[in-house]
Amino acid sequence: MPELPEVEAIRLSLKQCVLHRKISKMHTSDTKVVRFSDASFREIQDKPIRALKRKGKHLLIFFGQSDCMLQVHLGMTGFVFYKKHFTDTPFRRVSFQLDKGWLFFDDMRKFGFLDIVSDTIFFQKILSQLGPDALTEKFTAHQLYSRARHRKCAVHALLLDQHFVAGLGNIYASEILFQAGISPFKRSCYVSMRDWETILKAMKDILARAVTMNGSTYVD
Repeated sequence: MPELPEVEAIRLSLKQCVLHRKISKMHTSDTKVVRFSDASFREIQDKPIRALKRKGKHLLIFFGQSDCMLQVHLGMTGFVFYKKHFTDTPFRRVSFQLDKGWLFFDDMRKFGFLDIVSDTIFFQKILSQLGPDALTEKFTAHQLYSRARHRKCAVHALLLDQHFVAGLGNIYASEILFQAGISPFKRSCYVSMRDWETILKAMKDILARAVTMNGSTYVD
C-alpha cells in the first residue's frame, strides 16, 4: 500500500515532467475513481500546473490562479505517472491528455480516487483533521509525548492514526518502531519521552531514506 514515501517519490518525479503543462482532455474507463463532475473539470482544464504538493498520503496538484486543485489518493494500488506518448494497461482508470505528453492514473484494486476540490474547503475540512506531516513538518518529541500520554492503544496503532501523524502506514510504522527498539504492542501511555525522541529520529531517518529509494512498493 502506498504510504508517504511512495507519494512523495511520485510528486518529485511528476514535478520534473508536468510542471507548467496544461490538461486539455480527460478520458476515464471507470467513474468509480473519478469523484468530480464535468463542470469541475473545466475549472482546471487548459490551466497550467503551477505546483505539486503533498500532505500525508494526499497528492495535490494546483492549476494557474484557480482556487480548485486535483486531489489524488492512491488507495492500496494506485499509481500516477507521466509518459510522452499514450500507452494502455489493464488497470488504466484515468488518462489526462496534456499539451505535451500524458498523465495516467492506474489502479488495480480501485480503492484510490481523484477529486477536484476548492483549495480553501480542502484545507478547512480535510487537511485540518490530519496530524503533522511525518516527513516535512516540524514537530517535537515532546508534542508527540503530550498527545500520546493518555492514549491506551498500542503505539503501532497510534502511528497509523492519520489524526496523530499524517503519512504513515503499516510498513513504515513497523520499520520505525523496529529501528527505535520499541515494541509495537507497547501501550502509547507507557511510551516515555525518551522513547518518543528515539521514534521521531527513526521516523525522519527511515522516511528520508525511503524517498531517495522511491519507496518500497512492489508490483502486485
